[in-house]
Amino acid sequence: IPAYNQYIKEARISKVTEHYDGAIRVVRAHMSKVAANQARGGGDTMPDSFALWEAIIDPDGKSTAPEGGFNGYEADTTNADSGVIAVVVNGTTGAVQLLRPEYPSTANGGGGISATSTTIDPANI
Repeated sequence: IPAYNQYIKEARISKVTEHYDGAIRVVRAHMSKVAANQARGGGDTMPDSFALWEAIIDPDGKSTAPEGGFNGYEADTTNADSGVIAVVVNGTTGAVQLLRPEYPSTANGGGGISATSTTIDPANI
């Protein structure tokens, strides 16, 4: 049973990591696409809310956190107990900050991945 429990823990950690890394790739790619369109005189605009970014990051709405049945992405706050990734949108600058929680949390045994964050600013794309 201990080996199986470790396997489940690693699978859940992988899911949190993939949500975080995938969101970084999608946000950067979308910002680049919008910037290229605008440079050609197009009318694309940068998403300026969590709801708009969530629809781009998780278009089918099927990403779930590894525990608790929560959405994989939430506005402004992480959840270390369930592995939710936070998406913080600055409506003024267009920057998007993605926050990965420590998972599993120290309260739930720890031994996984540490908390980290990445800010992607369209001014630097």
